[in-house]
Amino acid sequence: RPADREWVEAHMLATPRHVALSAQEHMHDPASYPAGRVSVPIGAVMARSEHWQGYEAFLRGLSARVDYRDLAGVSHFLMIDDPPGFNSALLGILEAQGFLRPTTVPPGR
Repeated sequence: RPADREWVEAHMLATPRHVALSAQEHMHDPASYPAGRVSVPIGAVMARSEHWQGYEAFLRGLSARVDYRDLAGVSHFLMIDDPPGFNSALLGILEAQGFLRPTTVPPGR
């Protein structure tokens, strides 16, 4: 939606240059990622896209405790595009990993 895009653009442009550059540089730097497996749970809520091919397998290679969920019909900003779907997926991950008691997301939230 145009209003959402304007909000995201304004906030992204307000990010200090050194922060944005550092994030971009380290995002694709193998040294920024664990060299082996980790013992912590990993939760991922992703926009369904061919750009993420192999990412689930990468995460599963890092930990035996991976909960990977994807949402269809959303953009990179899935939490803005589909708040109920994102919230439901995130709560499901937190519940499955034992961080929350089972609950349901009220409709429209």
